Amino acid sequence: MATKQGRRVLSADAIANALRKAGGSVTEAARVLGTARSTVTRRLAASEPLRALRDEVREETLDLAESTLLKKIRAGNLGAVIFYLKTQGRSRGYVERAELSGVEGVAPIRFYIPKKAPLPDDDEPLETMSTAPIDAVPTERKDFDA
Repeated sequence: MATKQGRRVLSADAIANALRKAGGSVTEAARVLGTARSTVTRRLAASEPLRALRDEVREETLDLAESTLLKKIRAGNLGAVIFYLKTQGRSRGYVERAELSGVEGVAPIRFYIPKKAPLPDDDEPLETMSTAPIDAVPTERKDFDA
């Protein structure tokens, strides 16, 4: 590795090899190289071939993870099955959702939103913004039933 103004300069090949070893993780590649993550990030930003390599290695790592997940599913690992259904089985109804409801026999909570007071003109002092008393009950009510 050459030096530039007293600093070590990493070759594109060294960065590429580190990215391969790190599965496309920039942070892990920087650790392998013994440099800061920002250094590798800067080099990636300046090099289309390095970015393309990083993206390809990430795709390969994703393929490996999917393959491992499928092996776990075939082996009957319940956690793997549930994870797969939650992420890939949405179209068949395998989703988690939270339903909010009140206590049985208790009326639902209703929100009353008062009308907004008009904003003052740019040259109008703030003291004149609202003429309505603070405790005023809104005349129009909107009920929001869930």
